[in-house]
Amino acid sequence: MRSVGKLEDKAVSIDTVAVSTVPGLLQSYAFAREVFRAGRPSATSEELDKLARLRVERYERLTRSNDPFVTAVFPEFALRWTPEAVRIDQVKALLAFAERERTSIHVVPDGTLLLSLTAAVHVYRLGDGTIVAASEHGNGSLVYDTPAQAARIDGFIRDALTRALPEAHTVKLLEGML
Repeated sequence: MRSVGKLEDKAVSIDTVAVSTVPGLLQSYAFAREVFRAGRPSATSEELDKLARLRVERYERLTRSNDPFVTAVFPEFALRWTPEAVRIDQVKALLAFAERERTSIHVVPDGTLLLSLTAAVHVYRLGDGTIVAASEHGNGSLVYDTPAQAARIDGFIRDALTRALPEAHTVKLLEGML
């Protein structure tokens, strides 16, 4: 399986670590639009709206189909660099996600580095026990489906989790950003 979309559709759990933004699955509309605006400076307003809407709809679609357990790790500064209205919108979305029993959110506090990662990574655990990993790059995502490759990416995610705040501390940090 070489498509991240197909992996999401078959996953019973998704672990995701972003190194500079909030992971795509948990982005609010306003945050996603900012990300796309930065990455696609020549896009029209309508194109940015469509891309942001599609990104937000991904998670909503997953919760209605296979409803995977999502663990997300990202740096605190991913929220602090955004305009205030975007940050507040994103923080509210994250707090709503945190209330779901099938979402675990962990913020890496400012001053803590994720030196082993240079791009976002994801691990998908499928219903048949298969583990597949992916990493994002400038021209799309690379899928790693051998056990050794998936284990290596999973190790990066475990390392990020050890550097991140526990869920309850993450929620308190997010509440303090409102």
